[in-house]
Amino acid sequence: MADEINEQLQPHREAIDAIDREMVRLLNERVEEAGAIGKIKHASGAPYYDPSREAQVMDKIAALNAGSLSPSALRAIYREIISASIALEKKLAIAYLGPEATYTHQAAVRNFGVSLDYRPMKTIADVFTEVERGEADYGVIPIENSTEGAVFHSMDMLVESELHICSQVYLPI
Repeated sequence: MADEINEQLQPHREAIDAIDREMVRLLNERVEEAGAIGKIKHASGAPYYDPSREAQVMDKIAALNAGSLSPSALRAIYREIISASIALEKKLAIAYLGPEATYTHQAAVRNFGVSLDYRPMKTIADVFTEVERGEADYGVIPIENSTEGAVFHSMDMLVESELHICSQVYLPI
């Protein structure tokens, strides 16, 4: 019985292996193009992370999807492809209100993907300081949460700082 099942599975496994080879080739080709974009951004001083462009890519990918993958699964896959591409352009450092596995950390990973350098900070002020000093490229702080409402310390720090919001993440708490 097991031999019969393996015989039935074999052509599907071979097809998957061929698809995987092509996907890896195409992913590397995509990353090379992203690397070329990174060099242009570096030369011009443009930011490596562009949330509006990422939104365009995600919208385009969703529109192209005519298969069985759910939009959220496809978005998660592309989040990591984009994260890996950014990491090859420049290993961005992301400061967040820590420690690891907190909601703020989860929001950071959801926004930037897993391929970047995450730095937990003890306070919201520490996140701002890390970014202002150039020790981190971006900071992730809570602005509002469903249990306590507005996080006034974050809002106060935004008013006092030269930093600005470039992206937002909604995360159910």
